[in-house]
Amino acid sequence: MRTLPLSATLLTLTALALPCLGATPSSPKRDRLFPKPVQNQHIRHIVIDPGHGGDNLGALGYHATQEKALTLEVSGFITAFIQRHSNIRVSMTRHVDRAIALRERPRQANALKADALISLHCNASPNPKIHGMEVWFLDANASAGVVHEFVRREEGLPKQGAAAALPWTVGGILSEMRYAAAHKRSQILAHSLGKGLKRGRPGARFRGVRQAPLGVLKEALMAAVVLEIGYITHPQEGLALLEHQAHLELARGVLLGLVEMDRVVAQQERGRATAVGGPPAKRTPQPAPSR
Repeated sequence: MRTLPLSATLLTLTALALPCLGATPSSPKRDRLFPKPVQNQHIRHIVIDPGHGGDNLGALGYHATQEKALTLEVSGFITAFIQRHSNIRVSMTRHVDRAIALRERPRQANALKADALISLHCNASPNPKIHGMEVWFLDANASAGVVHEFVRREEGLPKQGAAAALPWTVGGILSEMRYAAAHKRSQILAHSLGKGLKRGRPGARFRGVRQAPLGVLKEALMAAVVLEIGYITHPQEGLALLEHQAHLELARGVLLGLVEMDRVVAQQERGRATAVGGPPAKRTPQPAPSR
């Protein structure tokens, strides 16, 4: 039976009640794509960031949809789905309708020492014919700029001298290495999610993996991407994104992407171990997250 369109008011109320609604998606006990729980070895803790919130409504779409409410609802569903079908721990930057500064979002993920950050958004366009999902990761030049600014701030360097002094400071060397590693992992995550979404949500268009200097990804010390789940300004896609089936397919796609990223990282670890003549390091098993 087709779900009726939700009003902006209803979506906001749903978002406010998310800890209850998001924690119990009505998918079956075992999903057909995951007959057994996923056991990731490297990507074990992710942060999902529902875009916008508070007085920042985000995009407005057909059927009076507010981006801030829909991202919160879908993020809650994805969180519950991943924790039900895998050993991956999931944290969210917000559970209610509240404002969070852009830079605060990756800082939350840094504080949690997460393996990945996925900032979830809805797209919009003045052209109502445009539709489809997209994955974005940080532009390399923007990433380098973040390193320079970080070192300038932490070491009290003048703005003019930050770039020149960067290679010669301990903080500069360490920061450059950490951000470079995070940028490489972000690229892996972006393409892995692309593969997962195409399989998990086969009826939807995937517009590709792209790069931009997105503020919500700056300062992230782990793999970090923006996932645009679709265009709420498209008449059909905007309506579909309000339905349970779309949420289920998006959750499947994200988990498939995390499994793919784990596989790629494991492969890289084995390659490094072979190069130095030793076995790959094993992560200490973590207790299962409390539900």
